[in-house]
Amino acid sequence: MKNIVSLKPFKNTMNRRIKLIALRIILIFAISITTIPMYAADDEDSDSTSVHAFEVSLSTANNQIQRGRKLESNYLNITPKFHYCYDESFYADVSLAYFPTFKVPKIDSWGFDVGYNLGLVDSISTGIEYAFNKYASYRQATSSFHHSLTWSLEWENAIATPTLTTSYNFGGTTDFFTDLELTHKFAFKHIFSSQDALTLPLSVSTSFGTSHFYQQYLKQYLIDNPERNKKGKLIAPESISTSFQLTDVILSLAASYEIAGF
Repeated sequence: MKNIVSLKPFKNTMNRRIKLIALRIILIFAISITTIPMYAADDEDSDSTSVHAFEVSLSTANNQIQRGRKLESNYLNITPKFHYCYDESFYADVSLAYFPTFKVPKIDSWGFDVGYNLGLVDSISTGIEYAFNKYASYRQATSSFHHSLTWSLEWENAIATPTLTTSYNFGGTTDFFTDLELTHKFAFKHIFSSQDALTLPLSVSTSFGTSHFYQQYLKQYLIDNPERNKKGKLIAPESISTSFQLTDVILSLAASYEIAGF
């Protein structure tokens, strides 16, 4: 296995450092369709405020960046997600990722998460979440993430909502991340009926973190793709800095269409 890794992409220390801190901007467009099918009982002593909410969303992407790190291969994925929320506090999600462009199309990962949001004062809230993910292969850069614990703090306002998030990932590799996001929501009501709404959240976020997960991804990729290594096209795992540093800048736009009363 000697000299299996080529250092051609990293000719000197300066170029390597630039690659590690380069800002990558990803434009992601996700469409979600939301229904709220369950409501509290409507009688003389209560209103019709919903305490249960159920959401189904479908997103697709083929970008080559995960957690600020470049994938060696570009794969299209389709990700359905099912979300349940009780009283705008407790929630649970189940999702999976289907890759139709694999040689044998298949579901490459699935996972679930549970969390709780708590209002503090005025428009400030905090939340905690546990997530589990299972991967069938190494093809996703985050495939060494099996468990994660996340804490968030948010101040909701009409101009730009800031959200601070920190997460600890373990179970395969161990990594820490901190994200700061600013979001402005464009909302339009009564599009097709008196009970629908279209929301367009525009967000920009910066991410800082460690990169043990990416180092592990590259090691596995080298083992399974020796022919690419011979051509000197692969990044050397040992050249990746795993220290806590800026990893990503993301610009995202989503569209959410909600219908109440189903």
